[in-house]
Amino acid sequence: MSFSRFRGCWSAIGGTLVCALVVGFLDVVSDGSCLCSAMICPIWLVVAVVRSVLQRPGWGVAGARIFIPIVTLLLAVANYRVQKTIAVGNAALLIEACEQYRANNGSYPKHLKDLVPRYLRSVPRAKYCCLWGEFAYFASNRPLLLWYDLPPFGRWVYNFEKRRWRYLD
Repeated sequence: MSFSRFRGCWSAIGGTLVCALVVGFLDVVSDGSCLCSAMICPIWLVVAVVRSVLQRPGWGVAGARIFIPIVTLLLAVANYRVQKTIAVGNAALLIEACEQYRANNGSYPKHLKDLVPRYLRSVPRAKYCCLWGEFAYFASNRPLLLWYDLPPFGRWVYNFEKRRWRYLD
């Protein structure tokens, strides 16, 4: 591929690729959800189709413009599902460790770090992303474990007394 052809291709779909990187970063790296993609990609897809119909750029460019928002959304949804599976599994480990702590000490731990190293090797993260990736634990009269499913709202809260999860927000 010659440089001029590459430059022509980049000018045709460069903005689309940059948009995919930004949306992917916001969802995958930043908060481990798919909210941004779920809101942006359908609109982006409609714009890509209309733009391709009006501009008639050729099958390759039109296909790339339409294909990229679909792939971006699918990757964000797949990442969200993986992140949620990790959070649910790590939450189960924490709940089990807290219950063992309670059985041995008569009360729940004051902090999750009190579980280390006897009950856990380390306190696991809820999700592997930059924001809202940690579990929150509140040791009050009614201890609660919390993690963000779809930040900044959409929190899962585990009530140790009732031994059940509740979706908050």
